Amino acid sequence: MKKITLILLLFSATALIMTTGCGSDDKPTTPSNNNPQDSTTTASIDNQIQIGLELFKFNEDIDRTFGEYNSSDTSTYISVFGNDPNYGDASFNITFPGQTTGSFVTVVGSSEVDFQAGAGEEGTIYREEFSASGSTMNIEVTEYGAIGEHIKGTFSGTVKNGKTGQSVNITKGKFDVIRRDDQ
Repeated sequence: MKKITLILLLFSATALIMTTGCGSDDKPTTPSNNNPQDSTTTASIDNQIQIGLELFKFNEDIDRTFGEYNSSDTSTYISVFGNDPNYGDASFNITFPGQTTGSFVTVVGSSEVDFQAGAGEEGTIYREEFSASGSTMNIEVTEYGAIGEHIKGTFSGTVKNGKTGQSVNITKGKFDVIRRDDQ
């Protein structure tokens, strides 16, 4: 009788292990990340910026990623906000004259071309802000579509860190946004 009880006990334990799983059906645990992902819907448009050594490839916040022409000051405004899985939140804004393709360069004291970028979660002490004010930024607009179409281009240059005043290189910058209604 003891042998039958032992066999039944072993059989029950084996069945229990097989029904609860040995980990094969379990989902792997996702490691904790200090850069929380935004749950905002993202677009599959290609936007990126390298600030110093960190290359941010955006999962865009589509509500805050756009291009628009402002008829009152005859300039185009590009806004890109998003999150990179490796480096966290980042954004950049570009303003250039007109509504056409071409090359634009920031000039000290000029308000026609403007560039700003930020890295880190907005509203925290960890956020770093960068500006091309007093620096050189090259912006190349390669496509300028009608409302509802794409505005695309590239950019690179040198910016100043707003906290430290240190010069930082911006490279591999790309934007591809949907043009929304003119303002």
